[in-house]
Amino acid sequence: MPLFELSPVTVAFGGWDSTRKKNQLRIASSFNGEIIGVLANQDDGRPVFRAGARVDPVAASIKFSTSDAKKIGKIVEPEVSKNLKDKFEKEGKGSAIGLGAIPPSSEETNYDGIAVSDIIRTHVLSFSTLRALRFGKGREGDESVRVLVAAMIINAMAGSNAELNLRANCLLRESERPTTILDKRFGESEELSMITLDDADVLFEQAYEQAHAKAGVDWHGQVLEVEGNPLVMKSGSDDEDNE
Repeated sequence: MPLFELSPVTVAFGGWDSTRKKNQLRIASSFNGEIIGVLANQDDGRPVFRAGARVDPVAASIKFSTSDAKKIGKIVEPEVSKNLKDKFEKEGKGSAIGLGAIPPSSEETNYDGIAVSDIIRTHVLSFSTLRALRFGKGREGDESVRVLVAAMIINAMAGSNAELNLRANCLLRESERPTTILDKRFGESEELSMITLDDADVLFEQAYEQAHAKAGVDWHGQVLEVEGNPLVMKSGSDDEDNE
């Protein structure tokens, strides 16, 4: 519940605190989205390779002096393994603990730039995954929060369906009306009318009012202020080569 109060989208779309060496919180995603592209030329795809990278808005490179690295090491010690902490203190590279950018590498490439003749876009909301969530608010309270999470995801699905601009230079042209299928038990299913974005907004508001009444959910526009460590700012540089 504390995580839901701080970051509802993390509970809705899943999250994993992978930086902790123990007590890692893992929340399975109740939502899954998939885009399948059918090659325009099945015989010769001729893919273009693209390297991946990580961008840090603070500085491209963050490298600490030996003394500063030891100070930062004491701060992150409860969250990282001893081997990682020792490596960071020895090398002083901020990238070891998730700080700074990672430049593109030709060794880590992904397929990109492939022309497609068709695109199949699907969204899946798993009610069975939602049922596994507990918020400590009793039966009715937990149910109301799960309904709110479901309404958040349905709202996102409706918003995505309303947008045909998939990405830069990729505007979708629909070949048929989208469908919504409710999977039931024992192989049965039911086709439903596609929910509009306006209806999804109303559903979202109703779900919030119910969760507010039964579980005390209160979204009042809280502000989370984070004060950065001055050692990080001092050690930052826009020069990627420093890393």
